[in-house]
Amino acid sequence: MMKNSWMLVLLALMYGACTQSTSTGKVAALTSQLAALDTEMGGAAVSDPSKADKFIQLSEELASLLKPASPDKSADVLLRAAALAKAAGKPAKAVELYQRVHAEMPKHPKAPMALFMSGFVYENDLGDLQKAKSVYEQFLQEYPADQDFADDASSALKLLGKSPEEIVREFEKLQSGKSE
Repeated sequence: MMKNSWMLVLLALMYGACTQSTSTGKVAALTSQLAALDTEMGGAAVSDPSKADKFIQLSEELASLLKPASPDKSADVLLRAAALAKAAGKPAKAVELYQRVHAEMPKHPKAPMALFMSGFVYENDLGDLQKAKSVYEQFLQEYPADQDFADDASSALKLLGKSPEEIVREFEKLQSGKSE
């Protein structure tokens, strides 16, 4: 009986070592594939949408593997994929990735930026002003003192849905009121 118990423990340890080794190998392979794709694509420019799609898919896989041991790296990988998705004309995917960073890692230093960017993409790329408003309001509730994006979120809410001409008129009105 004792011999069987030790055998089970040994098998469990071997399985754990193999799983960790397999995971480390996958991380290395995915990192290498992403680096090669990045070189082929020439960085953030999207000349080949199929390569961008592959980059995004591999990034999601890598981020999932990295998250338990290195959430910072996982967030960075997802944010890079989100920016690429936006540049590749895939705004819905960009929003999904930005929101994933925010939802899965709300205390991460880049979580506020991820939430703000999802609102920005809703507003500017998807034209969904109601959703953008909701996200900007959520941002101000969760991160009211954020030094990088709180003012931007407030401004975006004030200007949401206004034409460039209306924005210019408001600015001019504000400027003329200051000079008096």
